[in-house]
Amino acid sequence: MLAAAVYGVAQAPLLTAYAAVFALSATANAVLFLPSARGAVMIAAAMTLDPMDVAIIAGAGGAVGELTGYALGRSSRRVIKGAALPGWRSRHAERHMGRR
Repeated sequence: MLAAAVYGVAQAPLLTAYAAVFALSATANAVLFLPSARGAVMIAAAMTLDPMDVAIIAGAGGAVGELTGYALGRSSRRVIKGAALPGWRSRHAERHMGRR
């Protein structure tokens, strides 16, 4: 796939399509609380492009998206730590779920 794309400008729309597959897969996995139609879009892309390339690129994009979501969640702990939210959250949890 990449070797064929280097040889000519005619492959530029193909590279754009694969970049869109990667970006969509990464974005769909980075968004935590919103559902996405990632599967339907990947199936449609696999019908027009090479299915093996789409699977590899969508998998790589999904991994990047998952790592981005993890990093955002992990780094938000430092931001929330000093805020008033953790105290409220722990009081709410103790009241509704009991002490552990």
